[in-house]
Amino acid sequence: MRRLTYGIIFILAVLGVIGIALLSKNELIDTPSVTPSGDIVDTNISKPTKLTVSEVTHSVFYAPQYVAMNLGFFEEEGLEIELVNGGGADNVMTSVLADQVEIGFAGPEAAIYVYNENNSDYAEVFAQVTKRDGSMLVSREKTDEFTWEDLNGKHVIPGRVGGV
Repeated sequence: MRRLTYGIIFILAVLGVIGIALLSKNELIDTPSVTPSGDIVDTNISKPTKLTVSEVTHSVFYAPQYVAMNLGFFEEEGLEIELVNGGGADNVMTSVLADQVEIGFAGPEAAIYVYNENNSDYAEVFAQVTKRDGSMLVSREKTDEFTWEDLNGKHVIPGRVGGV
């Protein structure tokens, strides 16, 4: 039950982040077009808003986002999401600053590094999508009562190079 609650909160947080990003670009404001004869045509009815989202890495931690995408939750809200793997926070930040993506999911350190370099163009952290570390220990075999001693003599494969 607790996982389901966290999953729902995560999906709502992702939708909130996307909503804030769209509002900041004024793309959700209804601006109908007017034909030369004076007829009003709503151009926002059938076209979904396309967003490119760069995530720092593909992770089980982002499972609620993948589920929401595959079940069509974003499409129901008029959003077409293109998800790309940034391959690290530095690449995600580069994509955001170069206007190659609308949203970048990465740790706040990427924005801090850019800001500390005194660049005039820097990103601001405006949302917290997660609250805990996304690291998980997974196994091929079910273990009912895990202890850290169970790892003695085992090989543990870490996440990605440069991960926080």
